[in-house]
Amino acid sequence: MPVEPNPIYAGELAELRERNEALRHEIEACRERAQYITAGLPVGILETDMHGKVLTANAMLRELVGRDPVAEGLRSHHMIHPDDHERMADAFFLTLEGDGERDFSAEFRVLRPDGSVRWVRAITRSHFVPDGEYRGTLSTWFDITDEVEAKSSIQRFVGMLNVIADPVMIIDEDLSIVYANPAAFSAMPAAASDTGRFHPAFTESWRTVVDEAVPAARRDGSWTGELRGVDRHGEPATYLASMSVDRDPTTGKDFVTSISRDITALKRAEDVLRHQARRDPLTGLPNRRALFDRLDEVLDLPPHGVRVEGPDLGTAVLFVDLDAFKPVNDQHGHEAGDAVLVAVAERIHRGLRDGDSMARIGGDEFVIVCEGLTEAEAVDIAERVIQRSAEPVAVDRGDDRIMATVGASVGVAFAEAGVTGGELVRRADNAVYLAKAAGRGRVVVWSPDPT
Repeated sequence: MPVEPNPIYAGELAELRERNEALRHEIEACRERAQYITAGLPVGILETDMHGKVLTANAMLRELVGRDPVAEGLRSHHMIHPDDHERMADAFFLTLEGDGERDFSAEFRVLRPDGSVRWVRAITRSHFVPDGEYRGTLSTWFDITDEVEAKSSIQRFVGMLNVIADPVMIIDEDLSIVYANPAAFSAMPAAASDTGRFHPAFTESWRTVVDEAVPAARRDGSWTGELRGVDRHGEPATYLASMSVDRDPTTGKDFVTSISRDITALKRAEDVLRHQARRDPLTGLPNRRALFDRLDEVLDLPPHGVRVEGPDLGTAVLFVDLDAFKPVNDQHGHEAGDAVLVAVAERIHRGLRDGDSMARIGGDEFVIVCEGLTEAEAVDIAERVIQRSAEPVAVDRGDDRIMATVGASVGVAFAEAGVTGGELVRRADNAVYLAKAAGRGRVVVWSPDPT
């Protein structure tokens, strides 16, 4: 016999079904509202159940991982790069220790179906019910691929700068060192590396930076030039620097980026070469080139006339040609001849006045430039030159010592308006020719009328 349904029980069951259906509709509506709210967010939203199955994934998360994890029934770890699985699992399980809700932050890679990789920074909250049962997670995923790549690029760039042997620096408007690579720190004075401030020893260079380099870099995009400062030991140093100017978008202040090279040794070598190019290698006296540079300086006259030096005072050129020098070379050899030449040149040079200059222009010929003297004084200097030249010179030749004696003839010419240095030397040369023709060991002052 069939059992009649209990009207009371049937009514309660129908009411329960209606409440469950209403609750289901409410849950679906809430989920739809949540999906609507999260759809336009610029971050990924991910919800998982206790087994890691993805329940919710907004549009940004689907774009980030390159798939729809809900439709594919994926678990969260399916989207994580295999090389990051273990690390992420260890970090995640730490959040399951203890009760309550805990936030979990981590950075990891996502492997997309097309094989591409994106970097993610995820903030995850693990959800526990009051009795301590774990129910799942809710995560916010941020795409940090550009940030990670930028950091990686910066690290590679800084790594490159750290191994460059040339100093690289960034300096702000307040003379503070914003950045310096190891080469820069090893080159700068301790006071600068310890304080991070532009060292006072670089004040002259800083004025060059402010007054010349920065304006040129703003105008032309970059500037290259020499800067003078001191090295690690406080010794003077010269640097070849290239600079550019940029503006900090946050502060609006300019900062200078500089890469430089220590060219101190090169500058010293250039100075030596420059000195050698203007010096006679045997006697160490100025050579012909240096002589004519000196004459150009001395004869830098006004357009109409000579420099006013006082009554009867002028500039004289003395052309000195040694006498009887060839026999020394012929009898005793060129080494002995060179020794005599050096000794006589030193004697002549020591007998000159302060400010007089002497040059060797070839062979046994010398030229002396004297300023601010009368003709009588010029003749007196020339006669002392002859006297000193005639003193015997002792020369060691192997185990023997010989005594060599030479002499000198001197021609004198005075500067005049419109007369070049070359013409002045030719006049003195003509005068010494007359001195030799008159018997040598004499002084002749050039005159337009040799008679």
